[in-house]
Amino acid sequence: MDSKPRVFYIALNMAGAVSAGAYTAGVMDFFIDALDTFYAERVRQQAKFGSDYSKWEIPAHEVRLVALSGASAGGMTSAMTAVSLCEDFTPARAPMPASAPNRLYKSWVEDIDISHLLGSDDLISATAPVTSVLDCTQIDRIAADAIQVKRPRPEKRPYVCDGLRVILTLTNLSGVPYGIDAESGASDTQTLYHADQATFEVRWDGAQPESEALLLLTAFSSDNWPALGDAAKATGAFPVALAPRYLDRSAGLYNRRLWRISVDNPHPAPDGCQCEAYALLKPNWTYSDGVPFRTLNVDGGITNNNPFECAHQVLCEQDPVQGFHNQRSAAEADRAVISIAPFLSTPAFNLNPPADDLGSVLGSLLDTLVNQSRIQGENIKLTQDPNVFSRFAISPSIDDTTRDALASASLGAFGGFLAKEFRDHDYQLGRRNCQWFLKQHFALPADNVVMTQYAFSPQVLQRFGTSLPDGAKAIPVIPLLGELDPDVNPIPEIHVQIAQERLLPIADAAAARLKLVISRLINQPGSTWLRTLWLNAGWLFAENVVKRELLKKIGFDLGRQNLIA
Repeated sequence: MDSKPRVFYIALNMAGAVSAGAYTAGVMDFFIDALDTFYAERVRQQAKFGSDYSKWEIPAHEVRLVALSGASAGGMTSAMTAVSLCEDFTPARAPMPASAPNRLYKSWVEDIDISHLLGSDDLISATAPVTSVLDCTQIDRIAADAIQVKRPRPEKRPYVCDGLRVILTLTNLSGVPYGIDAESGASDTQTLYHADQATFEVRWDGAQPESEALLLLTAFSSDNWPALGDAAKATGAFPVALAPRYLDRSAGLYNRRLWRISVDNPHPAPDGCQCEAYALLKPNWTYSDGVPFRTLNVDGGITNNNPFECAHQVLCEQDPVQGFHNQRSAAEADRAVISIAPFLSTPAFNLNPPADDLGSVLGSLLDTLVNQSRIQGENIKLTQDPNVFSRFAISPSIDDTTRDALASASLGAFGGFLAKEFRDHDYQLGRRNCQWFLKQHFALPADNVVMTQYAFSPQVLQRFGTSLPDGAKAIPVIPLLGELDPDVNPIPEIHVQIAQERLLPIADAAAARLKLVISRLINQPGSTWLRTLWLNAGWLFAENVVKRELLKKIGFDLGRQNLIA
């Protein structure tokens, strides 16, 4: 056996989710809980039996978490997870103690709510510009509280890579110019590239990141954590509904960015894979690295709602480096991307096309853009393939077939903001689905290149052994121990409903917010009293119609899912 056995590398990719970020947060809650429990037992086994793995009472292999990538709500959860890994963590095993909620539960279940989003704190000043339909000041408060390390652990978690990459996708409304002719210098013909990202590296050893494109985060310094918070708010800035965000960047970030490209290969690999390489591609500008500039950013999900490739590239860099294509077979896979995708199974298919009127087409276009950005065809194919062990997905699944798995799926995925009951349900469902995944799907055969380095006892194989789709015996990559082994209980359906009488105050608040936004848009500097008079008179006639239509829409969506008591 090598003196330093190989480990199994894991990268977590979190897709956009809007209010169903509560589900993604629940998955991460159980994931951290399971790894903390597994590694606490490894310490006891090491003290008891040393490196004689044949005597260990649990699987002895190791795993390393190397990357967190995310878009929109998934990016916000990635940022909160990075902070959680720097502190001790109290998992939200139901019921959650009210006195000690962890930052994932507190942010996604307790602190965010429609009552805040329909407030007016952002427009208290008469001169404040309207930046969004909803009030985002509570999001600022949540980010300020959740994305800072308050009580750092004295040392790194053993399963976290020193140099944990945190990658949040952004949609840069300014764009970055790139020439499209053959010259490397300034070009008269250019295009603007809007898909952007903010990349950080969490380190404990004090070393600086190798790339200037990576911002250093450490548990013992406040440096750059506010920048992570700003990036988290930017990746979650759902257009129009939530406020866009400015980020301070530098030209060097783009001057030194590496792009993955295909290259000519006179000696192709036996498996026929096309060779690839990283190459510099400078923007079509003459700015030096130190030149600062600001970008205005909205939801990263617009341009990349499922940043699988961001996580995949980090996996490819791990030792032993495997080029750009990781091993996929059960025997050879030593790393995997796990995608947390709340809406992989939600959109419904109808054989009949949508209506062709303008309103229907606009609505269908928005749905199309969102759904198409969630996952790419290649990833669907390879994730479905039972013979591929380098990529997996966790998506909502529930025993009750009378309603959607996610209580947050209504109202264009904003429904979870209506009630804490919905968010709590989805959070615990995330924990439950993560448990199912770790117990039933995330496993490797004993002769896998990582697992074979350990002499598993017959007792371990009997206790933890599971079966692969082909019937072969396997060992779970993250075994569930103690309290994590019994099934996480679902929240009873009766507790996942909102009372009818709670909807009217929501409609009242929504109408009041809409009136405030419209009045501020109309009453710009120089407006006359006559314009204000017309607005107030018009609102007298429109207010009841707005409320009635809101209640109709909310009632229909929630009623369809049996979410109204």
